Amino acid sequence: MLEYLKKLLAKRNAKLNELKKRNSESEDLNEVRSLGIEISEITEEIRGLEAQIADLEAAENNDEGTE
Repeated sequence: MLEYLKKLLAKRNAKLNELKKRNSESEDLNEVRSLGIEISEITEEIRGLEAQIADLEAAENNDEGTE
């Protein structure tokens, strides 16, 4: 599960970077607004994934410490 989440996080970060690049290059106001919304949504997804990964890593570390 942890590896899956890390791969998903890497994909989301790549998507975020792509959107930021498109946003900075765009001259269309509507596209910039739309990209801004998408960037915000993906940023929230990334925060959630990072929190899940941290929780799983902490649980794994606790399990290793109790064995």
